[in-house]
Amino acid sequence: MKDPCATESGKTTIHREDTAVDTLDRKNQMLTDTIAELNCNLDDMTAEAVAYAMEQLLAAGARDVFTVPIGMKKSRAATMLTVLCAPEQIEEMVRLMFQLTTTLGIRETLQRRYILDRTMETVQTPYGPVRFKIVQGYGTEREKPEYEDLARIAKERGISIREAELLVRACR
Repeated sequence: MKDPCATESGKTTIHREDTAVDTLDRKNQMLTDTIAELNCNLDDMTAEAVAYAMEQLLAAGARDVFTVPIGMKKSRAATMLTVLCAPEQIEEMVRLMFQLTTTLGIRETLQRRYILDRTMETVQTPYGPVRFKIVQGYGTEREKPEYEDLARIAKERGISIREAELLVRACR
């Protein structure tokens, strides 16, 4: 049976798009940056309003936005909203948090963040091009196919995401 992942020459075609520092030993490099964490507690907003605020903060350039259920004074259920952003984005994110939520105050913490070097490789497969995120550093290396590409393959073939991932990984 012919390998569905092999090209004419028997090798998989890989196109690499580097998105980080180019070094001789990417697996052992150690990268850090500074990130701002902004937090506020919300005890009087609907889940839909919180979701809208999260979408808008992400659209404005936040690196990540997430919520954590918390308990506040008088045993009130609430949500802690956290926004991660570059230090130069703090003022804009704070303005949006006050505009989009009912919070009366925002806490700020600057943190040193240890990060892995990230690159993307596009692999041509019988199922179409699939992007792989490859991370390296601190003595580790791992890769993962992009969700959107797996979802496309799963929909086209009528299979699960996991089955699509197995097909794609067989092409690496």
